[in-house]
Amino acid sequence: MQKNPVVSYYHTFESRLGYRLLGGVKHFGYYPIGQEDLPTLKAQELMDEPLAQTLALSDGAKVLDAGCEEGGVALYLAKHHHLNVTGIDLLDFNIARARKRAAKDELETKVEFLKADYSNTTLPDSSFDAIYTMETLVHSPDYTKTLKEFHRLLKPGGKLVHFEYSMADKMPQDAKQALTRVNKLAAMPAFDQFTHGTLESALAKEGFKEVESRDITERMLPLLQKFERKARLPYQIARWLKQENHFANAMSAVEIYRHIKYFRYNIISAVLPK
Repeated sequence: MQKNPVVSYYHTFESRLGYRLLGGVKHFGYYPIGQEDLPTLKAQELMDEPLAQTLALSDGAKVLDAGCEEGGVALYLAKHHHLNVTGIDLLDFNIARARKRAAKDELETKVEFLKADYSNTTLPDSSFDAIYTMETLVHSPDYTKTLKEFHRLLKPGGKLVHFEYSMADKMPQDAKQALTRVNKLAAMPAFDQFTHGTLESALAKEGFKEVESRDITERMLPLLQKFERKARLPYQIARWLKQENHFANAMSAVEIYRHIKYFRYNIISAVLPK
């Protein structure tokens, strides 16, 4: 059976090594104004707080982390905001590490981690007060199907929050080709469709209300700049050797930064009507 492209991407040597060096964190960081020199891991942890503020939930609310990585975001929300979080992910090693971290932090009564496909879960209808994706909806092969699943899983009045990328619908051919290649190699088919405003329109079409979007590209840009500096030489060598397909993350850092004027990092929220 053919392996899921997302699973294949995260099992590459480059991905496993790179994300281990980042402590297993697989999302960008947040840099408050005037704190652009923060250490990488601290900035990545700070990205969890804008999520918590956007969710704006009461203690004990039930939340789904769709694409939970190694559980860092879920554990942060459970520890600092007293939420009950279910994290789901396609990767066995993500789930194993997330469960180990939950045990270490003594949060096993507040969080659970399950191996599952967020576009087709077996979880009951109306299970959650909120659902979020942290740079994971871009990996969906059919994001409209995924939004329908989130619609099913949310309670009436529940909130949906996406921290996701988008790109301009019009850009030079070299930028378009570069970003399309990045999306293919990094298994991000939805990002290839997410021109500015596309996800917001899709949420409205699926029946969500109070759709809001905020561009925070400037607040995550310092980390992209750091990644680009570190990736520049390996990417150049890979291109010289015609092996750049094996360096998807280096390519992503360099090409997205090179074409940053066409890229956005968004916080998008919506509410399921009661």
